[in-house]
Amino acid sequence: MANKLGKILFKTAGLLSLVGYHVYQTKVLRNRITPLFYPDLPEELEGYRIVHISDLHGALFGKDNEKLARQIMALDPDVLCMTGDMVHSFSDDGEAFLKLVSGLDKGLIKLFVSGNHENLQRTLSGYQSLNRSVLYKKLENYNVRLLDGASYQPEGLPLIFKGIADDHDHYQGIHFKEELFDLEALLPEPRKDFLNVALIHRPNYF
Repeated sequence: MANKLGKILFKTAGLLSLVGYHVYQTKVLRNRITPLFYPDLPEELEGYRIVHISDLHGALFGKDNEKLARQIMALDPDVLCMTGDMVHSFSDDGEAFLKLVSGLDKGLIKLFVSGNHENLQRTLSGYQSLNRSVLYKKLENYNVRLLDGASYQPEGLPLIFKGIADDHDHYQGIHFKEELFDLEALLPEPRKDFLNVALIHRPNYF
């Protein structure tokens, strides 16, 4: 299965940059810049910068998440990919997430797929259930595109992002069996001469 997914992610392949933010215990920020080399990368994507962040878990870095927003914009991204757990399942209504995206340039392409914490069914008393439909509507006001089961192609570029929702509300003890993962149903056929990128919260399952 890893080989199949690899073909979809990297079938077309110069140089683009992937910048990842890691949040440790939602207290410490670290970024990692990874140049990615593809011998057949379309020339329009030379130097294209993708910033990736996940697992914010409702944390705040600076007032209204201004520190995190500034650091993201300082990386001069062409697109920001947010792959789930931007909220925390038991103690967060999405306010920190909204503060972050409100501090980003409105013209920046912002793509989001949900993680298990966005999809967790809250049954414990004393916690307010996250109203996802309200949160997602508010995210639209900041030009955030929800890609759960959807695709996005930046205008004029041979590049496609495909998002997959993580609707499993807890960590499984084992990886899913290959026959239980219908790749063709979840991801479209890769477009020839395009860079095809899959976005999912926990790709280790596949």
